[in-house]
Amino acid sequence: GKRGMKNLVVPGDLLESGKIFARLQSKNPKSPPHVVILSGFPCCVDHDPPTETDGPPGAYSIALAAVGLGYRVTVVTDACNEKVFEAAREALLDGSLKNVEQADGLVQLVAFPGEQNMS
Repeated sequence: GKRGMKNLVVPGDLLESGKIFARLQSKNPKSPPHVVILSGFPCCVDHDPPTETDGPPGAYSIALAAVGLGYRVTVVTDACNEKVFEAAREALLDGSLKNVEQADGLVQLVAFPGEQNMS
């Protein structure tokens, strides 16, 4: 709601992205395609952690779709959101995939360090 996102919407982008996502293939049959999902903008800077509420489950929902299509996935977020993203990862993988050990090799979380002071 009213966060200025309307200016970022490009008509047809979501459909085109979905088409590309669905037909992505690896050139090496022994190595599945690799998808990177970036999420976790710390928008709630007065909270600890400052994590948005829809980012973690949304990122892992996309990750599960990618695994279903045969891809490896790396979810990337900032360090201040790492614990929330790890909890979302565990909850979604535990509930969605029968073999979580197999999923561990297909869905990974990487956190990058953030600034010392957010403003």
